Amino acid sequence: MKNKNNIPSTIICNNDVELTKNEYYILYNFFVTHSLCNNQSKRKRTLKEYGIKRITDIEKQLSKYIKIDKGTFDILETDSLHFEDLINYNLNDKNLFDLAEERGVFTKVQESNKYFQVFYYIRNSLAHGEYTLKKDANDEKYIIMQNSKNKSIRARMVVKVGTLINIIRIIDVNNIILGDNN
Repeated sequence: MKNKNNIPSTIICNNDVELTKNEYYILYNFFVTHSLCNNQSKRKRTLKEYGIKRITDIEKQLSKYIKIDKGTFDILETDSLHFEDLINYNLNDKNLFDLAEERGVFTKVQESNKYFQVFYYIRNSLAHGEYTLKKDANDEKYIIMQNSKNKSIRARMVVKVGTLINIIRIIDVNNIILGDNN
């Protein structure tokens, strides 16, 4: 019998659409090269460098795009996601490419707040190529992301590319990443 924690990944498949050079630059620069998360980048940036004093100053704005612990994006107290977790969040392989709603489920990592925990997994997904791009019926770009380790899934999410860029806009008050693209 197959171990339910050893979930095979179908996350990487043919993209319906590609990121533009600008989208790629913004997402990769913010989440990977200059990650806000602990020990993820030698070029790490802080909120202060982006023009934010504390994450609590912008949590209300961020929650417009990513509502964590509200049944849409949740952080679970576990080391790996189980098949049942993926079913509960409509993120199992059968429903993974359902673009009806943005959603995600994550295992807990050592970060200073819940948004940085989600950013940690966005960073890993982009850095390790565990994502696929799809378009919905309205031509909206979605990125289906996963982070896995040792044959177990630690995070999965379906989110609009525009949502990720809007999150960056909220944080990048000083236009370090966005520059004139804001």
